Amino acid sequence: MKHWVSYVLYLSFVFGTWAALKYAVDSNHIDISSIVPSSVIDTFPWLLLMWLGCFCLGKLGLDIVCFNDMPQEIQKLEKEIVEAKADLKKKGFRG
Repeated sequence: MKHWVSYVLYLSFVFGTWAALKYAVDSNHIDISSIVPSSVIDTFPWLLLMWLGCFCLGKLGLDIVCFNDMPQEIQKLEKEIVEAKADLKKKGFRG
């Protein structure tokens, strides 16, 4: 499975668990206020979103740092640059 698919499935599971817990607490089926403050349950989606943003920035930074370790990607990028320059020249771009 691709990495992003597993991340989406994981996040879906976490949000589903949060929604079920939030519903159970709000409808007074369970009382966990002595264990977990309600402010934590209310802010959990924002905390998860912040974690996801930090993860994405960290992954992007790591990929930038490790880019020179991937010669096949460098060659692929250089080929795309040459193709783009030829395409722009064909369309009359002066630069």
